Amino acid sequence: MSRRRSGADVNTSLDAREPTHEPGVTRVVAAETIAQWAPGTFLENLAARPDGSWLVTIPSHNRVDLVQPDGSHEVFARLPNHVTGIVADGTAAYVLTGSMRQHDWQLVHVDESGIQTICDLPELAFGNGLASASDHLLAADSALSRVVRIDPRQGTASVWLQHELLAGFTPTIPMPGVNGITLRHGWVYISNTGRAVHLSPQRRLAREFSG
Repeated sequence: MSRRRSGADVNTSLDAREPTHEPGVTRVVAAETIAQWAPGTFLENLAARPDGSWLVTIPSHNRVDLVQPDGSHEVFARLPNHVTGIVADGTAAYVLTGSMRQHDWQLVHVDESGIQTICDLPELAFGNGLASASDHLLAADSALSRVVRIDPRQGTASVWLQHELLAGFTPTIPMPGVNGITLRHGWVYISNTGRAVHLSPQRRLAREFSG
C-alpha cells in the first residue's frame, strides 16, 4: 500500500510545467433538463454506463437510480445508509456508502443482481467524491481532510494523502472540505468546497495510477 503523503506533496505553485488556470470570458451556455425528481431529492454524483444511461447516487433517499437517455428513471439499488461517490464498472458501479461523521463507511459494488460489500472503510468519516485510478479507487473524505486509496480487488484501503488544504469545515462555514476528485493525463485533481479552490498533488504521485 502507498505511504501517507505529507503536506509538502501538495502542489500550490504556478510553475509553467504544471496545470494552471487561465481566466477567460465567463459565458452562459445552453442547458437542457434531462430528468427531474420530486422536491426534497438530493442528487450527489453520477456515472455513465456504456449504453448511454447513467447511475445517480441519491443520499437523501439512500439509493442509486438508473436514468435512461430519454430522462426516465427508476431505482437501481437501495442501501441502508447514505450513498455518495460512484465509479462505473461497465453496467455496474462501485459506490461509497455510510453515515455522515461516522466510521461505518463501506465500498460496495452494485449491479442488476444486487449489492456486494467489497470492504469496510474505517479511514472515512464523510466519504464523498470517488475516482478511478487505474486498478485502484481514490475516495475523498470531506470531514477528515484526506484522500483514501482503495484496492477493490484485495478489499484493502489506506490513507493516500492528508493535507491542511483539504480541510474545509469551520464553525462559521459548515461546508465540506475535499469533495470532488478525478484523475486525468497523469494528474489527480481535487476540489475543496469550503475553500472554493482546486488542488493537485505533484505529478510524481499521480504516476502511481497512470498505468
